[in-house]
Amino acid sequence: DGISYAVMIIVIILIPAGLFGKVLKETKKSM
Repeated sequence: DGISYAVMIIVIILIPAGLFGKVLKETKKSM
């Protein structure tokens, strides 16, 4: 099913991107 595959790809991309954004914000604060 193409839709569930696309959703899976989006989740795989967005979750690490969100975590990376949080880490980046914390790094900027501490600097």
